[in-house]
Amino acid sequence: MNKKKCVIVGVGGRGTGSYVVPIAKGHLSDVCEMCGIYDAVKARAELCSRENGNIPVFDDFEAMLDTVKPDFVIVTTKDSDHHDYIIRSLEKGYDVVSEKPMTNSRKKAMAILEAEKRTGHKVRVTFNMRYMKPIMDLKRAMMSGTIGEVKHVDFEWLLDRRHGADYFRRWHRYLDNTNSLLLHKSTHHFDFCNWIIGNKVPESVFARCTLDFYGKNGPFRGEACHNCEHASECKYYFDITKDDFTNKYYHELREESGYKRDGCIFAEDIDIFDRMALNVRYKDGTTMNYSLIAYAPDEGCRIRVVGDKGRLDFEYLSSGPKKTDKILITMIDVDGNITTTETAFELGDHGGADDRMRDDIFRNPSVDDPLGQIADSFAGYTSLAIGDMAVASSKLGREVFIDELT
Repeated sequence: MNKKKCVIVGVGGRGTGSYVVPIAKGHLSDVCEMCGIYDAVKARAELCSRENGNIPVFDDFEAMLDTVKPDFVIVTTKDSDHHDYIIRSLEKGYDVVSEKPMTNSRKKAMAILEAEKRTGHKVRVTFNMRYMKPIMDLKRAMMSGTIGEVKHVDFEWLLDRRHGADYFRRWHRYLDNTNSLLLHKSTHHFDFCNWIIGNKVPESVFARCTLDFYGKNGPFRGEACHNCEHASECKYYFDITKDDFTNKYYHELREESGYKRDGCIFAEDIDIFDRMALNVRYKDGTTMNYSLIAYAPDEGCRIRVVGDKGRLDFEYLSSGPKKTDKILITMIDVDGNITTTETAFELGDHGGADDRMRDDIFRNPSVDDPLGQIADSFAGYTSLAIGDMAVASSKLGREVFIDELT
């Protein structure tokens, strides 16, 4: 059997752990071959190559495409650069697997959609939340018809101060790179909502977004945790050298890259939000309330879906005093009948979702796709559009519509 040829741009934590390792020496090595690496920091690309079987490293992205002629181009750079590599790959005649979010603005996303139409090549977006067992069970429950047609969704996501703080150490903390956590993190959640309610298209968003806890709100600050004078008193001190990967791929390469992976979470130039509240209206009139808090005492989500025949409740907490191992999906119909499904996350990255998703992309592409798990570029667009509209709405202090490129 001929192996599928893959190349990758961007070999930080996600690119290396989620794609290079599984393809080069993991569970996909029998069906795929990693044939080229390109990274803006060549020393990082060379390190990744050495650790994964001496994969060819390229100085130029397009030269890599011309040389390898891959079946897939995998894009795992910072969010603001996705569109550039995606469009260049499409124009060269190659299909793309893009990390979420597909890009960080509606304008860039529309350019990707146009490039797909012009070239005939396709983009697959890696929304692994669609492949988590509890979410798959929730989707099946929705498809049973018990609660009828969805009219409203309430979705609350909490990040605790361990996980939440980490976004404020990294490149994610600047709007120029991510356009906020509403795109980098919440694109999963918006895609989930769009997906479970029947791939409806968002029309408008009104949002209030603030920075309460991190950034300039901190009691003290430094440049980075390494050698910080406040290390002994800061509850959020992060020793980047304790983890072998972050030490080698980031800390030891900080001079070559200019990037400090352990940046101070209280840096005054942080400009993303840590508290976000949205009201979303879909084109058919369906509504959604959404919130994301990045400094909570516990972590998890609470979801309520209301239909014209009943409602569904889903709650999961992964940390804190009310941490749950089992998840209950509860549906109540208009006659008061209750249906309960017990589910749980599985072993593996992202609760077992990553292996299932990678197999679906690289090993056995879905044909029937009964749950509709394949996420194309339009799914990427509609999910990131909600976050992009929310950022614009918060800045403008008014409702923003999907068709106005503010």
